[in-house]
Amino acid sequence: MVYEKAINFPNYSTLYADLCLDLAQHLPEFDNAQNPKLKLNFRRCIIERCQTEFVQKKASNTTNLTGAELEEFLYKKRLRNRGNITFVGELFKRGLLVTNVVHTIIKNLLGLDREEDIIPDSVDLELTIKLYTTIGQKLQSQNHPNVSLYWNKFEKLSKEKRVEQRLTYLIRDLIDLHQRNWVSKKDAPKPTPSDTPKPKSSQDDISKRLDKEKLSGSRNNNREPNSARGKNPNPPR
Repeated sequence: MVYEKAINFPNYSTLYADLCLDLAQHLPEFDNAQNPKLKLNFRRCIIERCQTEFVQKKASNTTNLTGAELEEFLYKKRLRNRGNITFVGELFKRGLLVTNVVHTIIKNLLGLDREEDIIPDSVDLELTIKLYTTIGQKLQSQNHPNVSLYWNKFEKLSKEKRVEQRLTYLIRDLIDLHQRNWVSKKDAPKPTPSDTPKPKSSQDDISKRLDKEKLSGSRNNNREPNSARGKNPNPPR
């Protein structure tokens, strides 16, 4: 039930990940009917559930679905994939998922576990971006050698014309997030008026201003006063 809630409500994935951490620390181990030598615990169960969902990330058995039914099925599958990968990232951030597993997932999604250089399909690429947005900061702090491979791949895909434009924008947003040290745009500090540098007047601007003031003063001196206008300078005696 915890898992289904976590992937169906990804906005609360951090809350459910915290709950899983608490349960993993307090629930005891129990016997495994399939393998008596291997004890089961909550942590192993929740990870296996995530793994099963990840393996089934691609839609299958859709031959009998057409039109609106197929569209609805693909939409729900996409939401489950997003929720699952986000939850996986939150579990990793809390230490419930080991680093090597996360690197295996990313390499698989980006196609880096194959000899040929491939372009991931839209499903895999979207899940990679979603996962890396969640765990990128922690992954970066570990200085793993694979991290540079990931960014090289992201940079290349951001310029690849065969990638969907929607995904290209998501990749660029991820790169921008990395360049801002993983601070989102809404949380980034905004410059205050005191921090905004005031433009400095150049010497040419000052000279032009002085010339304009001199010209204006000269024109005012050449004008007749209003009281003298219309009067004869030599009134009759």
